[in-house]
Amino acid sequence: MILTKTPLRVSFLGGGTDFPTFFKSDTGYVLGTAINKYVYVNILALPKFAEERYRFTYRVTESVLEYSDFKHPVVREVLKDRNWNQPLNIATMADLPGRSGLGSSSSFTVGFINALNRFDNLHTNPDDLAKESIRIEREILGEPGGWQDQYQASFGGLSLYKFDSDLVTPNAMVFEKDLINYISESLVLVPMHDWRDSGGFAEVTKEIVSEGVGHQLALELANLTLETSLKLNSNFSLKVKFEYLCSAVNSAWDIKVKLSQGTLNKQVLEKIDEGLTRGARAGRLCGAGGSGFILFLIPPQNRALFVEKMSADLAFPVSVEERGSQILETTLSGRQRLHHGSGS
Repeated sequence: MILTKTPLRVSFLGGGTDFPTFFKSDTGYVLGTAINKYVYVNILALPKFAEERYRFTYRVTESVLEYSDFKHPVVREVLKDRNWNQPLNIATMADLPGRSGLGSSSSFTVGFINALNRFDNLHTNPDDLAKESIRIEREILGEPGGWQDQYQASFGGLSLYKFDSDLVTPNAMVFEKDLINYISESLVLVPMHDWRDSGGFAEVTKEIVSEGVGHQLALELANLTLETSLKLNSNFSLKVKFEYLCSAVNSAWDIKVKLSQGTLNKQVLEKIDEGLTRGARAGRLCGAGGSGFILFLIPPQNRALFVEKMSADLAFPVSVEERGSQILETTLSGRQRLHHGSGS
């Protein structure tokens, strides 16, 4: 039995500049981090005498004789792309709901491919894992969206990603461990409960950042991301660096509001304002949709108090996950072994 554990992610700066419609002409930058909330994918060989050849359990259970009959697009197309012939039982669970702006769909794709590679005894590195997931989601399935989710799920950690033509550079800048820990202790998520399919929003974003005023705003966002990352990599104190990051997150959020062209949920805007009045230094909505999770950054010494103040909204702390998609393999003897399927 093979179980993969793949992190979700939050982005601080640069979302939208990871769309090919933008970075084919201008360099995109995304500053973000994987977090300690995960999507789990479990695979197990089915016996040949089972009534079905393939079974997939998620919100529903699909049992089919041919993988081409799966309704779930990623599972269907990944197996089809590999010309799979081994009967298989697949299941998935997650720490947080999907369709909430934390990259869960790409984390599933990354985790599923990682599990199949282990099943086939294929070597997996994080760059190949990200590229393969992008190929499935963006090329084969034609799903709109950027490229950051697949890379953050594969590599993990807090990182600056550079998107330039067809070249993606993870860890384009190396940040000190003390800064990563400081930021890790500042993060809080607040759910807005209105889970949604971000595909429609991603399609709109793809068009907006491709030309005109939208492209110019995205260019400002990319420049802000790079400039802020340089400050985070400077000799300033941790507190000063944190304030620079928070200021940039707020500025980037203002740009994202303009790019949204009125599609944002009014309650989201009000909740961000409320969080800022209760001690958060920065706040923004995660992902491309109009609702989902709000990310707040709070000075570490004040985080527990902030969570208490926002307890009615079910606020909870999260932290940086340094590892990308991992493999937890359970042997027949019941022992468990941990494999870093995509580097740490």
